Amino acid sequence: MRNNPNRRMVIKMISAMVAGIFLWTQIVWAADLPSTIPLASGSASGSMTAGDLTQSQTNAELLVSTLNAIEDDTPPVPKSPHGLEYDGTPVISGTWTYYRLNGKTQEAVNSNGQAYVYTYYKDTSNLATSTYYTAGGVWYS
Repeated sequence: MRNNPNRRMVIKMISAMVAGIFLWTQIVWAADLPSTIPLASGSASGSMTAGDLTQSQTNAELLVSTLNAIEDDTPPVPKSPHGLEYDGTPVISGTWTYYRLNGKTQEAVNSNGQAYVYTYYKDTSNLATSTYYTAGGVWYS
């Protein structure tokens, strides 16, 4: 069978179209990539806010403790929103939730995000300090 010049031209045109379409999809994909990456803070810099970072760390710690508990066959230690350990069930009174450890309140959290974190003296178990956090305030442990 002989090579037909028209047939060769059609094959070249189809090849050029396939290459062009491939190139175009690569350019469109690369141009759309930044918009598909979620930014935690919504800023163009891509940095996380302190609250987002704290929440991410808390989630990661909870996941690790849960996985360790599954391996050890022990329940994970419950923690308050500011990462303090507590025992039993949190006590809810009105808009406040109280987290207690050994009968002492460790943290009181309001439904609007305000929180009081309590510190006790080791020897006497008396209240040493209470720290107030506004809604969205940063917690440093």
